[in-house]
Amino acid sequence: MKGIDAIISTLPYAGLLSQIKIGKAAKEAGVKLFVPSEFGDPTDGQYPPGTLPDLKVQVKKALTEIGIPAIYVFTGPFPDFCLIPCVLVVQCHASMGS
Repeated sequence: MKGIDAIISTLPYAGLLSQIKIGKAAKEAGVKLFVPSEFGDPTDGQYPPGTLPDLKVQVKKALTEIGIPAIYVFTGPFPDFCLIPCVLVVQCHASMGS
């Protein structure tokens, strides 16, 4: 990963926790920005263990502890899951580790 400025992860549910290892390796290699697979609705808060939002919260917490700069992109509900037309809103939240 040396020489890479940013990593954008698009891993599915089954691979979300592997982003923690990727984040550690990226930090050690000097990657400047990590964008975890956090697309969808914001996942701040507490959720039942093992659920999709819970896994995303675990990744977010671990990346903060690792100290790698990260941006979380929330696109809102995907149109495939909506029965009525909607507008997608993109909110970017940056988490800068120490």
